[in-house]
Amino acid sequence: MRNACVLVHHQNADYENYFRENLESYFSRFDIVRSEEYKADLKQMKRYQKKKTKLGVVHTSDFLKEGTPILVRTMEGDMECVSAKDLYIMIGIDGEVYPIRQEKFQNSYEYTEGAPEYKSEKEPVIHNTITGEEYQLIPYIRTCQAKGVYSIFARQLTESTKVFTQWDRYKYLKGDKGDYIAVREDDLSDVYIIEKSVFLRSYERCD
Repeated sequence: MRNACVLVHHQNADYENYFRENLESYFSRFDIVRSEEYKADLKQMKRYQKKKTKLGVVHTSDFLKEGTPILVRTMEGDMECVSAKDLYIMIGIDGEVYPIRQEKFQNSYEYTEGAPEYKSEKEPVIHNTITGEEYQLIPYIRTCQAKGVYSIFARQLTESTKVFTQWDRYKYLKGDKGDYIAVREDDLSDVYIIEKSVFLRSYERCD
């Protein structure tokens, strides 16, 4: 019996080592960035500002009850939020969606006339985190553009990277080699990933 227990213990240890080694191997394939710890090396980054492209923005309070849990599927990964008066959803040039707080929106964008300039085969949507219900954004869309004073620091990734953002420290945005990691000039702790093609069409150097 004692030998059998030793054998089981040995097998469990082997399994534990196996899973630990595989987990370590998996994470070693990515550079891990945590927003609360990240110190942006601005010497390795360049300063950009958003182009005067007409974008879409939706106020979640226009169509959702405050406190509704929502899932925002960005190009870089899923982000979970809660509907509130100060939570907006941006709609980018490819129809991509991402959350932004009212204060940062007002610091970075202004409302304008005309229609947003996004192009997408699919209509931008968000989802209820619990029920999975889909919410169409087009009926509530407003048009905005960058003020011209909103700047970021960014650099291209040299390896695949996972960024745990301010929004959710337990979920990450994933960037591939060639995509961009960026921080807001007015908040260096606001770290995020921007897909390469979107970045090149959305931002311009301002140095």
